[in-house]
Amino acid sequence: MNADDAYKPIQRATLSEASWRILRIAQSVELRHPVSHETALAIWGVELPADSDCSVVSLRSSQGGYAGTDVDYGWSGESPAFGHSEHSIRLGQDFPDSDFQYFPDSQAVSRNQIPGLRQSASQPSQFPQSPAKLHTVAQSPARRGRVKKSTSVSADVTVHVWKGLSARHVREVAGVPVLMPVPAWSLAAGRWGIQDIVMVAESLIRHRFATRKGLIEFVKTESVPYRSKCLDALALVQSGSDSPKETEMRLTLVCYGLPIMQPNCVVPGVNFANGAAVTLDLVDAEHRFGLDYQGDHHRTDRAQYRRDQNKLSRLAAAGWTVFSVTQLDLSDELHRAAFAMNVAHALSSIVGRPIGVTTPLPWRKVVLRYRKARKLRLLD
Repeated sequence: MNADDAYKPIQRATLSEASWRILRIAQSVELRHPVSHETALAIWGVELPADSDCSVVSLRSSQGGYAGTDVDYGWSGESPAFGHSEHSIRLGQDFPDSDFQYFPDSQAVSRNQIPGLRQSASQPSQFPQSPAKLHTVAQSPARRGRVKKSTSVSADVTVHVWKGLSARHVREVAGVPVLMPVPAWSLAAGRWGIQDIVMVAESLIRHRFATRKGLIEFVKTESVPYRSKCLDALALVQSGSDSPKETEMRLTLVCYGLPIMQPNCVVPGVNFANGAAVTLDLVDAEHRFGLDYQGDHHRTDRAQYRRDQNKLSRLAAAGWTVFSVTQLDLSDELHRAAFAMNVAHALSSIVGRPIGVTTPLPWRKVVLRYRKARKLRLLD
């Protein structure tokens, strides 16, 4: 989605506000243990499923909405680009595949070091009106203890137990002990379905908190309570997804038996007038077929709309067929089935043979399909 740069600051601001709200609430409570699960992931600026306690949509509903944002809230949009902007922290000096991309060994991380938590005009002046749900983690049931709450904010604190917890899994952010992104993801996996685990894992990779290889290594070597579930989800993870909606779009098609496509690919030989490469959210390069997810800003922003039309014209001239996708296509089972059938029909017209569509496959069959594709070196 290389034409979306003008809109990304709005998406970053939305996630930044959520991060700041949760951090302020955590600061107001005397926590004996590190914040974890969704709470930690939200502080790090990672996109969360809409029904998670700390997702943008949850905070948005408790506060009555955020002004100035118009995004598809099926997921929380795109997070602050940790590891991508010129002001962000490099998560790991050499970025080796086996590195989980944690911060350098300085244990304390100030709020100003994290792009999503810097002082800005978007920081909220008050807490959410409904009680905030915070997740923390202790090493054993005996150490749970009680939580002392501030009178300035109502917080519902859940203390989980993880026997594998150690100091190396925790960093301090603006005075709050926070579980690092990868351990937080592995613990939250117990509360999510496979698709949500995949989406958050790809968010961690996108923002350079981890690599796929690093996530697999963590799950296999650490005392992770949901190891089998995490490994199944990691079999479905593909690097390159530029947003949770792109991940959802890809998984929807695969669940209906369609070919596995490559995410966020540069289209060879097609460029904008300024020389910038043209990308598509999902690509079948062999058949010059691609899909692009169109969020609401693609129709409400005049400049974005014009860029999109210019992009489609250039792709059509190069012999590409592009299928536009909106939130409606992913909104429920009926629309997802119609979406899969429409894509199959478009592909069939290109390849000259029928492309079959199945009923939604169980995740175990989708996982086996991905593992077979990797064994045949059809996927990285």
